[in-house]
Amino acid sequence: MLPYFNKLENDLDHGGDMHSKEGPTPIRRIGRKDWTPLAHGLLKYAEAQPLLSDCLTIRQRVFSADDGDTLMSQGNLGLLLAQRGALKEAEQMLRDVLGHRDGLGLQDKVDTFAVRNNLALTLLLEGRWEEAESLLTEALKRARIIFGPERPYTLHLQHMLARVLADAGRPDQAE
Repeated sequence: MLPYFNKLENDLDHGGDMHSKEGPTPIRRIGRKDWTPLAHGLLKYAEAQPLLSDCLTIRQRVFSADDGDTLMSQGNLGLLLAQRGALKEAEQMLRDVLGHRDGLGLQDKVDTFAVRNNLALTLLLEGRWEEAESLLTEALKRARIIFGPERPYTLHLQHMLARVLADAGRPDQAE
């Protein structure tokens, strides 16, 4: 495939075996000083993964896998992995966090609901609509009992479930 692309490109910045200057399509790179704010933000986002991984490793060593801040770091890393497309790894990490939090009796805390929401998002990205719907339905039922029907996090879960149902072609079932 690369030889075909080489025939198409006229690389204005680089030469050598991997780049051609013979093709009809000019190729140039934009210097960092000319990047858009979005491009700068994406770079910072990419740089966050090693920092979150290091933070998690340190917290696991210094505190424990069941420490609240350790679990928060693990959940944050799981969400970042999902957003970067490492869905299987993210799903496993978020399920581990839920298992620890549930095992510690923290299933009714806002942070646990946030992890459930992030796991549902990961499942959606994997195309597993029914699992995401089930997870959000159960979370919403519990949130209504624990927090009340008109509290911010309950409304957030309700909104997420409505989006899932609408995207699944069942908007009439959305509450």
